[in-house]
Amino acid sequence: MDLTYKTYTKNPPWMFFSIQHKCDSLSSFLKCSLLEMLKSLQLNIVTTHICRTVLIEIIVKLFENRCIELAIKSDSELLNICHTIFLIVKQQFRSVILANILNNEYGNQLFNNLCKPSDSVGYKIHRQLQNTFLQLDKKLLISCQILSSASIKEIFMQIHPSERPLVENKFKDLSLTLTLVFYKCERILCQYSERPLAKLLFCHCPFNTMFKSSWESMVLDILHYEFGEVAYGFFTQKYYNFYCAQSISKTCGFAKNNLFDQSG
Repeated sequence: MDLTYKTYTKNPPWMFFSIQHKCDSLSSFLKCSLLEMLKSLQLNIVTTHICRTVLIEIIVKLFENRCIELAIKSDSELLNICHTIFLIVKQQFRSVILANILNNEYGNQLFNNLCKPSDSVGYKIHRQLQNTFLQLDKKLLISCQILSSASIKEIFMQIHPSERPLVENKFKDLSLTLTLVFYKCERILCQYSERPLAKLLFCHCPFNTMFKSSWESMVLDILHYEFGEVAYGFFTQKYYNFYCAQSISKTCGFAKNNLFDQSG
């Protein structure tokens, strides 16, 4: 049975992050932003006379209790919850059903942040890392014509707070930090086997059911989700140029052999 299919049919990994991890995931929000999000949600939270830290803890504990409550329900019971609240679920995999229910109850912004993983989330390392397949140059710096300072800072804000780097003010420092963070992230991911990589992917995209199952593709997809289209394209361009050159070489070699076979 396909590895990703097995993950679809189980309770998703983001349900089992620690309370501390989830609190860290919401730590970037200001209290006013949290209160604004809670206005449209039917959560039983008293928001007066409490500080931001306590408010985050209350939201996380409610989410934690709801995850525990839903985790023991059968698939049919989960679908009944969806039908009761007129929630349409396009893909009836267990992980997607749970994501739809909790996204409906907590809102898209809170839910996505509570699902956010860190790359060193505690999975066992399965590979002895010699070299990473991207062969990144740590001196490679992205230019301000490709990404602005604000865009690089936005990328850093998408990284889980437990792994978020210090944000510099000078563009050169920001560009260097981005390269080092991308390099570090790739090295961490390359030490994992397919199973923990699949779990990380489900945390980044809890509604997606169309993942590629190869180890290399999963590493690339996670880097794409974490760093965005532009930075990902910049750092992986050398790899793709090499990969395409190899593919063209193989294709030309195959065509050349066929030509000799036909002429003979």
